[in-house]
Amino acid sequence: EKFRWFDNDRSVNSIAKTQLDDMTTTHNQNDTTAKSTIDKFLSATSSYCANTNNIDKSLKLMSYLLWFLSKISSSNTSNGIPSNKISIGLRKLSAEISFTRYVLRFFGMPVTVDALRNPESPFSKNKTVNKIMAYSMLLYYPLEYLAYAKWKAPELVPEKVNASWCSMWSTRLWMIYIITDMIDSRTNVQTLIKEKVKMQNTKKEKGNQVVKSKELNEIVHKIKFARLHLLRCALFTLPAVHW
Repeated sequence: EKFRWFDNDRSVNSIAKTQLDDMTTTHNQNDTTAKSTIDKFLSATSSYCANTNNIDKSLKLMSYLLWFLSKISSSNTSNGIPSNKISIGLRKLSAEISFTRYVLRFFGMPVTVDALRNPESPFSKNKTVNKIMAYSMLLYYPLEYLAYAKWKAPELVPEKVNASWCSMWSTRLWMIYIITDMIDSRTNVQTLIKEKVKMQNTKKEKGNQVVKSKELNEIVHKIKFARLHLLRCALFTLPAVHW
């Protein structure tokens, strides 16, 4: 009897210690999960930003978004130029980002030359499509360089060079690239759909069910990505026609 209170206190302390340990463990697990999520995000972001093409896509999105915001925020316009201060500022930022993309295009020529020399091209597996896309870019980049230099450093470029003319023809070459890419993407989607149907119609063997299911999911993912790329190309035709 005389040790009952001591035992009860010890039991309570033991329970409290167990609960505290559980809380500490849960807290540590949450910290680990949070760190893991942050690390994954930073790792994915770093990998994305290490690619010049990805940076160009991000800058393109920013430029278009700022331009769109400048359009909807302008209260009055004169000859298509917004007079609202906020709108003017947004338009300036959009223009600066566009010029930043001009600088990034200086790194596009090696990829184009490699596409012409290398059978395993980054543009397309189809040789004909690859040549059309590569040659359009081979002419596109020099015109972009001339237009940029004429706008930013006219002293370095002959007077007879017309920046607007260079920009117009580079856009037309870009349009050729877009249309060719759309045709290639549509063909790719059709090929993937045929592979998907063929795989679905194939009788599944017991030992290969997991493998085939994984392959089917990969094909479905590729189809979604190809369709998104097709939509992206279709949207690019709008500014291309405008310019």
